[in-house]
Amino acid sequence: MKTLTAFAATLALAAPLAHAVPITVDAIGSVTDVFAADAFGTDVGDVFTLHATFDSSAIADAGDIFGLGAIPGLQLATLAMPGASLAIDLEGRHWTEQSEPLFGEQLPGFPNPVPWVVLLDGKFLGLEYFGIGAGDDVFVGIALEEIYFGAPAVLGGDSNPEHPPVWLGAWDREDARVTVPEPATLGLVLLGLLGMAARSRMRGSFARDRR
Repeated sequence: MKTLTAFAATLALAAPLAHAVPITVDAIGSVTDVFAADAFGTDVGDVFTLHATFDSSAIADAGDIFGLGAIPGLQLATLAMPGASLAIDLEGRHWTEQSEPLFGEQLPGFPNPVPWVVLLDGKFLGLEYFGIGAGDDVFVGIALEEIYFGAPAVLGGDSNPEHPPVWLGAWDREDARVTVPEPATLGLVLLGLLGMAARSRMRGSFARDRR
């Protein structure tokens, strides 16, 4: 029993490295300021939603990305990995991870490719993302600029770099959810792995005894 317990502990430590854990993020935000009328009728109080999926292998420590010192607990989860996805909706308007023109590009000084869900101490902080939707409708998340420089979390407008933002927005971080498998589910997975290992050892022992 002692040997089996030690084996289980070793497997439990190794399992997160060998088996990526699926993660989903759900968040809601709203438009807080509108500076000019746009073609989409954006108004203060309009609600936008975010749903993102990725696995634990997509997450990396942000590090010292602006040369101002690393922020402990700040992580970037890339959405440019197989199986990852992003859906943003705002009053019938829609953006995905593929709406980002730089999708999949590795920028200098960053640990993984664009775009990112930004996490702080395991909680949703925002997006680092430039999404261009239908009709040149732009949704921008600048969570890194927000935490480092106090910029607004979300802004919108068009893709012309000479045009200022048309509207600003903010996330309701208190109600944002970062969901991982329940401990009970992980326990069942671990037990399954233990069972497979035990059966493998029994088959090996049986084969040796028959020689």
